[in-house]
Amino acid sequence: MLTFYYAPNSCSTAAHIVLEEAGAEYEPVKVDFTAAEQHGPAFRAINPRGKVPVLRDGERTVTENVAIQFHLTERFPEARLRPSDPAGQVRWLSTLCWLASTVQPDARHITRPENYSDDPATHPALVAKGHKTLTRLMGELDAMLAPGPWILGDDYSTADPYALVFTGVAKKVGIDLSPFANIAAWTDRCIARPAVRKILAMECNALLNPPGIAPGTAD
Repeated sequence: MLTFYYAPNSCSTAAHIVLEEAGAEYEPVKVDFTAAEQHGPAFRAINPRGKVPVLRDGERTVTENVAIQFHLTERFPEARLRPSDPAGQVRWLSTLCWLASTVQPDARHITRPENYSDDPATHPALVAKGHKTLTRLMGELDAMLAPGPWILGDDYSTADPYALVFTGVAKKVGIDLSPFANIAAWTDRCIARPAVRKILAMECNALLNPPGIAPGTAD
């Protein structure tokens, strides 16, 4: 049995969806960020970094979205959640790394300005810059989706729910996504998938709710 530690409306949503897409049997364990459970001794014993997502697979503990997604595609190859050819796998990994190392940190300028400055007076400027940067990155994502129907082309992969997390963040913080027709069509395709809709509904994600209504914590 797999055990998955997550926080609603955080980056862990991506791996949560991948578990559902893979048809994995797992126990979801909610980590309440509003109660700072991620900093408590119980969770720190699981992940000393105090971060989600975390996947426990027997004696193995896997942290970080990219590593968890890789592990799940290895564990459940029949789900075909990554390309099978070497060139496609390189492109898949490149896309995951872009999301993890560029899109997510830039989105955090909006949702976690305190991570970048201890001076509250600077936070409005960080948030404003984050809005500009995330809007530009949504433009990049929209261009990537032009060939369609999925980020990597014909086949759905773990890159799709991972990117979907950040379109949810963009919607929640009030970024206008209306200029991005490819994102709109792709989002509809993603949400039509039962696994995606199940997890978004479970986490009250902004993609299924008006901005400002969804509870939880964006990461």
